[in-house]
Amino acid sequence: MTVKSGKQPSKKNIVKYKRHRHVNIGLIFFGTIFIYLCIYGVRYFTTEKVSLYEVVAGSVTQNNTYQALAIRKEVVVTAAQNGYINYFPKETEKISPKSLIYSLDSTGDFYHSLVKNADKTSIFQKDNKKELNDMLLSFQKSYSEQEFYQVYQMKDDIQAKMIQMLTFPDKSNVQNNTAQVQGVVPVYGQGTGVIVYSIDNMEDKTSATILESDFQKELYSKVNLKGKEKIVAGEPVYKLVTDDNWELMIPAKEELYQSLKKETYLQIRFLIDGKKAWGQVKFQTINHNRYLVLSFNNSMSRYAKERFLDVELFIDTIRGLKVANSCIVEKDFFVVPEQYITKGGSSNGEGILAEITNESGKKEVKFLPVTVYKNENKQCYIASEDLQSGMLIYNQSEQDTYQLKTKRKLRGVYSMNKGYAVFRLVEILFKGQDYTILSLNTEYGVNLYDHIALEGKKIKEGQFNQ
Repeated sequence: MTVKSGKQPSKKNIVKYKRHRHVNIGLIFFGTIFIYLCIYGVRYFTTEKVSLYEVVAGSVTQNNTYQALAIRKEVVVTAAQNGYINYFPKETEKISPKSLIYSLDSTGDFYHSLVKNADKTSIFQKDNKKELNDMLLSFQKSYSEQEFYQVYQMKDDIQAKMIQMLTFPDKSNVQNNTAQVQGVVPVYGQGTGVIVYSIDNMEDKTSATILESDFQKELYSKVNLKGKEKIVAGEPVYKLVTDDNWELMIPAKEELYQSLKKETYLQIRFLIDGKKAWGQVKFQTINHNRYLVLSFNNSMSRYAKERFLDVELFIDTIRGLKVANSCIVEKDFFVVPEQYITKGGSSNGEGILAEITNESGKKEVKFLPVTVYKNENKQCYIASEDLQSGMLIYNQSEQDTYQLKTKRKLRGVYSMNKGYAVFRLVEILFKGQDYTILSLNTEYGVNLYDHIALEGKKIKEGQFNQ
């Protein structure tokens, strides 16, 4: 027998409780981070990034060998009459109006008698043979396939030397015979200077009239005047260099200009003989071409017959901070007299007393902090975000005012060390095609291993590095 125990519970006695929604803090936290990362990712891939360049130590050692063009005061002397010519002075010898330069045999009798009676072996005597060998050996050492024209000049030099050896093996006898033989005219010097037996149509050139084409050595030609036995009246017979002061001109690219623009004198070495000399430095621009002009007051006679000279310039190696050219920019600065710079504010830093308009529209004088980037000739280059053109500033001690209007540019780079762009000054020592060498320890400048913006022209002051 089954017994039923108790009554069934009534549904009316069941109370429903409201279910509370619990906030998932972890979900909100990670959701916020996810949204931030999404926004940052979009900005990262859509915002142009600042490429950085690390400042390193650098130096410049240039190729200091150049081809220079010699400019001198030169006079071409011509013959007064026809005849067979015999020269007496050696080339680059100094002469005067009393010097016997050459003799002219109008009939040719004296010249032919010398040839007929001269010792036929005189050309090949020991001294003459050695002189010819020395000429050929010197030519062999200096010969270059790129300067083949020298072969023809050497041929003329040898021919002139052999004529000289054949016609007057003894200079003193020729001088004695000249006075006794009818038809032979002695010719003396027409001035004081150094004698040269060649012309090149550049005798009238000066450093002010030089042309760019004059430096093209492959277009250069020189006539050896001693290669002719007989001359005609009016033809050149020799050239006279009349002044010990002379110049060397070298086409100057930007690198050479930057290296020497502050120099007054420069030592050079002549590669033709290894001799050294000091020249006065100046730069000259002709037809938009810049040239280095070195002026000398000695050594002229040693190189009087050379129009082109290879020289080595003794330029010091430039050392400093190396940066890419693209890092360097120019920025405008207000320029104010230094007496308007004062000190104030909580940090007692540099600034100016400027007239500004406050929030209520009233004008008042307020201290504005500024950065003085440079003080040049008592003129201060200042920068601040609060400065505006036309703003009045005050000199409290003199009760005077000055209106901000003058702006000048300074070169610099944008430092990114703090995560945002800060303009820093640079002083250029040398500028090459890709890189620039900056001076060390420039005030408000950069230091070794600083990080700067690689593309300076794309950066603005205060721009953050993404």
